[in-house]
Amino acid sequence: MKRVSKVTFVTFALLLLLISFIYGYNVGDKKAIEKPQKELTIKDAENNVIGYKNDNNVGVERENVIGPNTVIEYINYYKKCNDTLTQIAEPEETIINFNEKDYRKYLETNHPNWQLLSFSSERIIVKRELDRYCPNHYIIGVKDNKIAIFKFNDMGEKVLIEMINKSVSTLKEIDQEKLKKGIVVDSKEEIGDILENFIS
Repeated sequence: MKRVSKVTFVTFALLLLLISFIYGYNVGDKKAIEKPQKELTIKDAENNVIGYKNDNNVGVERENVIGPNTVIEYINYYKKCNDTLTQIAEPEETIINFNEKDYRKYLETNHPNWQLLSFSSERIIVKRELDRYCPNHYIIGVKDNKIAIFKFNDMGEKVLIEMINKSVSTLKEIDQEKLKKGIVVDSKEEIGDILENFIS
């Protein structure tokens, strides 16, 4: 009789231990499921954006806006010489804190021929078609009735870089016409070759 009660007691104790373990496991798992996935961290006062972090410590990115450190990359296609050059610039003050929608609207209003290729808070890429020569070209022309050499600046404007002490009126009429129209060249070597023909 005592043996039976001992066996019964041990069995009952083991059964109770097993039930306690199962109950504890299920309740703990249920609490883990009910735990909130996101915890509020810091409110970004400058951009009025709230950041969250989840249980995996993965930060949710704040809204993409243009900041003072955003790089603007212009891919410039120059129609007059068919060259494509990349230009890096800082954002203008007027577009700071613009998101992608605001910036698209700004381009549509102010620069309808520009095309936005990529937008992020780190880098913006814009393609522009410009009806002018790129800064890689020189132009041989006329100033004060003398041969003059100009270079194109970033705005496509001619900037005088050298005057040649040779009167245009002493040249053949056909050469005078060429110079009045302007002879566009790609390098200083080409300038030397053309001037040699005019001066000799």
